[in-house]
Amino acid sequence: MDTSVRYMLMLQLLPVYPRKISVKELRGELIAQDCGFDICERTLQRDLVKLSQRFPITADDCKPRGWSRTTKEDLFRDVPLMTTAVAKALRDVERLAGKHLPKESSRILQPLFAQARAVLGKSADCRVDYRSAQPSRAFDLAA
Repeated sequence: MDTSVRYMLMLQLLPVYPRKISVKELRGELIAQDCGFDICERTLQRDLVKLSQRFPITADDCKPRGWSRTTKEDLFRDVPLMTTAVAKALRDVERLAGKHLPKESSRILQPLFAQARAVLGKSADCRVDYRSAQPSRAFDLAA
């Protein structure tokens, strides 16, 4: 599965402080999502460190580390990677698979579906050539 989708699911699974989740528990939650995310704990640790540089998440100093969000706000409210092409793809997923998604997967994806509808509502032309689509703002965790 796509790394960016894994990042989004990871961010959504993090509880709001003072609650916390360990990397082992987070890995179990990702596996339970049944999205093909069977990755090692060390990869998740590296991912969380990268995400903590761009999003309001933190880890405590306990062993094992507990990760949490520092704010209750929707982390995806202003996600800059929502291009028209991504929005169209999400619209297609919602139309074609929406009724067949497990309830938990549907709940997780609803904010993204809503954002896709908003992006497409602003777009003059929703017909997108996926090969030539370019993001309007860069979203690079490696930067």
